[in-house]
Amino acid sequence: PNVRTTSFVWPAISQILTYSYQYINQPVLGWNNFLKHLYFVHNYFFDSIWLDIWGGPDGHISFLQNNTTLNPKLQGYTWYSLVTPMTDFPVANSNPECMFIFGFARLFGIEPFYDYNYNKTGIKIDVTKSNLTLSNENDSSLSISFPLIKIFYDTNSINGSYHPQNNGNISLNIVLPTSYSSLTPSCNINSIPVKCDTSYSNSLTLHLSFNSNDNVQFNI
Repeated sequence: PNVRTTSFVWPAISQILTYSYQYINQPVLGWNNFLKHLYFVHNYFFDSIWLDIWGGPDGHISFLQNNTTLNPKLQGYTWYSLVTPMTDFPVANSNPECMFIFGFARLFGIEPFYDYNYNKTGIKIDVTKSNLTLSNENDSSLSISFPLIKIFYDTNSINGSYHPQNNGNISLNIVLPTSYSSLTPSCNINSIPVKCDTSYSNSLTLHLSFNSNDNVQFNI
């Protein structure tokens, strides 16, 4: 990534910055940092280097301007060591991919949630921090899809599904965009009406129970 001009870039660290920006309500800076870490961007600046097209190492060497301590031939490449031969097969590392997905999820406000009322963990989804607006226009919609959870917003409802890999239960906390504030909510889990838990401000909490590989449907 073209993030620094004279040093290394470590995705395990620099991509946490994406979440930091989102956490302090600076989504534009978060999206900019996220886009800088695209493999497309690395390939644009270093088009003669094979790594960082489908996979990459845990650290990158950015531009070496005014830096005489590093071999210029390594510009855009990665670090090397006899102990850890990162240059031999850099795609064996998964830091760029893991932290890329981490940052991407956080940009959509997907993060861990602890339900103090029921003393259990869960997931919080707060798209209001993503800088993606949901208006009352007829074509306004937003869809988020991960292997674990899928959620779809349109003008007057929120639909989704949860795909667990274990038996258990969680609290799913969904922060409501401002365009939903005038609506009277109703909640359903697997097409069964349930009480909308409004214990936490500006959000609804759904309590999901499931078995491994279930497809838990929810609707608000």
